[in-house]
Amino acid sequence: MSSDNSESLRFSRSLYRQDAIEQAAAAFAACGSFDVRSDGEDIVVEIANLHPKIAEKVVDEFRNHALYGTILADRGVTPAAGGS
Repeated sequence: MSSDNSESLRFSRSLYRQDAIEQAAAAFAACGSFDVRSDGEDIVVEIANLHPKIAEKVVDEFRNHALYGTILADRGVTPAAGGS
């Protein structure tokens, strides 16, 4: 995490689904700003405005959430309401 609490993450389209990343961004929106965009073979997420005390944990959990959402979507499973 940079000193200004912003970070750019790259997710390969060969491993991650953009809809799962967008859902993760929506789930974490209360923690900061998450701007999702396409960049060739990657999906880029610009993260900003995270509280410094939780920034690293939020970024780690965001990555986990994006992977989890991709796995569920690839298996055709819908996550339970209110859970992840």
